[in-house]
Amino acid sequence: VRSKKCFEHMFGVLQSPNVTWEATEAALFIMECVARNLDEKEEKTVPKVLEAILNLPENCHVTIRLTSVNILGQLCDWISAHPATLEAVLNFLLAALQKKAGLASAAAQSLQLICTSCHREMINHISGLIEIARCLEMFEVQPEAAIALLKGISIIVSRLPNDQITDVMRQLCTFQTSHICMLMDKRDAQSPGAWIDRLAAIYRYMNPRVGENEENPAVVVIIENWTILSKMLDHYKDMEKVIERIVRCV
Repeated sequence: VRSKKCFEHMFGVLQSPNVTWEATEAALFIMECVARNLDEKEEKTVPKVLEAILNLPENCHVTIRLTSVNILGQLCDWISAHPATLEAVLNFLLAALQKKAGLASAAAQSLQLICTSCHREMINHISGLIEIARCLEMFEVQPEAAIALLKGISIIVSRLPNDQITDVMRQLCTFQTSHICMLMDKRDAQSPGAWIDRLAAIYRYMNPRVGENEENPAVVVIIENWTILSKMLDHYKDMEKVIERIVRCV
């Protein structure tokens, strides 16, 4: 109840005449802090806030847009209970993902939260999620945000029918291993740590539902990738920090 009243009060602040961008961002920040505690059945204020965020003017202050992206992630449970809003939210976050580092990383984190809460609905967007994973190098996301995004995508892939999981997981892993193999082939001194951590995240959060006497559809991909991991252990044997990440992945 307190969260609901706080959320409503802050929305009232946003509607005040001549409100500064600093006051707007402050109110949005407080709304972000309480958004996760809102009742999923709330119908009075959240739809209005959502509409305002999705229709932010292009020239709005970047800090306001950043906090708005974060609010969408914190509203993941509410969005799950109102799937009709999901398409517009995803379009907004995808646009933010293509912006500079701060916005892109925030969008990746919010997408992860939405994937976790809206996994049933997000299955219908699996092709778009795989495309995002394929183009991850094009987005200016921080390493932690990239891992969070792959966590969310892996959770969605795990909800696919088991006969589809192997091929999709293979794609996700190949996006990572191809970069590692390229570095090894060129004997590039660049650390492959970021891609190893991403591969480990896929393994960690890929959790198919397997019945008794059923083979886990992830096993095939893990066995295929063992050749690469084994080669990496040999190739980077003198780089302690890289070896540590490979071992974690194993």
